[in-house]
Amino acid sequence: MAGQSDKVFEFQLNLEFHAFYNSVRKQHPAHTVDTLSQRILTLDPGETTGVTEYRDNLVTVYQWDTTSLGPSFNLLNEKLSRVQSFEKSRKFDMVRMEDYRIYEWKVDDHSWSPVHTLRLIGAFEAACHVQHTPHSYMLAQQAKKFWSDVKLDHFGMNPKGLRHGRDALRHLLYYILFPNSGKK
Repeated sequence: MAGQSDKVFEFQLNLEFHAFYNSVRKQHPAHTVDTLSQRILTLDPGETTGVTEYRDNLVTVYQWDTTSLGPSFNLLNEKLSRVQSFEKSRKFDMVRMEDYRIYEWKVDDHSWSPVHTLRLIGAFEAACHVQHTPHSYMLAQQAKKFWSDVKLDHFGMNPKGLRHGRDALRHLLYYILFPNSGKK
């Protein structure tokens, strides 16, 4: 049954992160979207889905049980519609999802498998479409390579005990710095 875990990690983006943000933005002037003023939801889909919400400098990290596709679709659909109906001017500006590929070395692992993660990504994509919420995708290794555990620790943003939430956080932080990255 889809539902939110009890463990939640919440923090404000600190001054050191803002200085880093400004430095990266100076080096990449093509990234003109003011992501710090956006409301962003990031997802690391799987049987346990990592979730990160960002708004007004506040980051909230948690996880959902998404073993069932229908209830998982409903969970995201309700989250997107609730935000839009209660806060018309503050709907999510972007949903960033981790993308999934079946690599050559994993072919045997996926043989005859329904590949739950791919179906879940499709369900989440449908919820975004139904709610008219922009969304994009990024492969895991790009965000993980840039936002290592060491770097997350350095900025005081490493939610221990939320492995999938931490991966969603990496996607959030990468999107904030590089909003033109990923595919739509």
